[in-house]
Amino acid sequence: MKQAASKRRALALWPLAVAAMVGPVQAGGVDCRLLQEQRDQTFRQAMSHEIALVQRYRERHCPQLARLAEQANASSLTAPASFPTIDYAAWSECRRVAEADLERTLRVRYRSSGTGFRYYSPQGAALAREADRQSEARQRAGCR
Repeated sequence: MKQAASKRRALALWPLAVAAMVGPVQAGGVDCRLLQEQRDQTFRQAMSHEIALVQRYRERHCPQLARLAEQANASSLTAPASFPTIDYAAWSECRRVAEADLERTLRVRYRSSGTGFRYYSPQGAALAREADRQSEARQRAGCR
């Protein structure tokens, strides 16, 4: 008798276990995981445009330090022992000045509703808007 009750409980919980493994799918067949992945991909694209913009400003303000930092970043992925020597105080100051210049010379094209992050590049702003729309659509679909 105990074994039969245990088996019924296990069978009753089986759909929940499968749903947890497959990912959250809402009523109506909406795949929340897929919607989140699409939003994340759009957000990553938006951020890559902003990162490229900031890198251009840093290269303009301190090209040698920017190159060294790029080399150090690449070295950290392949051969950590071969890091180029960087004056981190100078690099930090360069970043601060470049980012202040960017904020002073470019207008904010979009501010993300979720994070408040400011987008200065036209491409980054357009993609960030799309990512926010995707987040809203996901919420409307009942996804968490």
